Amino acid sequence: MTQQREIDDLVREMGQLVTTDRDLAAVAWHSLTLVFEIDDHSRGMEAWGYHGERFFSTGIQNHDNIRKVLNKARDLRTAMRDDNGRAWQACLMQLVRPGPTITLDFAYDDNPWRLKAVSLDLSDHAMALRSKDHPLGESCPPSEPAVSK
Repeated sequence: MTQQREIDDLVREMGQLVTTDRDLAAVAWHSLTLVFEIDDHSRGMEAWGYHGERFFSTGIQNHDNIRKVLNKARDLRTAMRDDNGRAWQACLMQLVRPGPTITLDFAYDDNPWRLKAVSLDLSDHAMALRSKDHPLGESCPPSEPAVSK
C-alpha cells in the first residue's frame, strides 16, 4: 500500500467512526469539527457539532469510539511524518454535509485551535472552529451513510 493510500484510508476510517457514532447519529448536524492534539506521549480530542446557527458539544460519548478515533489520529500522525521524523502536533478535522466532505488542517509547532480566553459558555471558541463551508440557514439533510470506501 502506498503512503498516500494509507493516509487516505485512515482519514476515511476516522470520518466513518465519527459519523457512525450512535450518540451523534441521534442529533441533527450540518458540520462537525474535531481538534486532535497528539504528541509522542499523550493524545486528546475536542469535538463540536453545528446545526444552522447553533453549536453543541458533539455528544460522542461512546468511549470505545473516542479511543478508536484517537488511535486512528495517532496512526495518521505516524504515517505523515516527514523524512526527518517530524510530525504534526495538532490536527483540525472538519466534516460537512452533504457527503460528508472531510477537510484536514495540520499544525506542526503549536496548536492554533487550542482554547483561548473566551466567553464562559465557550461559544466564541466553538464558532471560531466552525467550517467555512458550513451551510447557514439551510435545513439539515437526513442522516446519510458514512464515507464510503
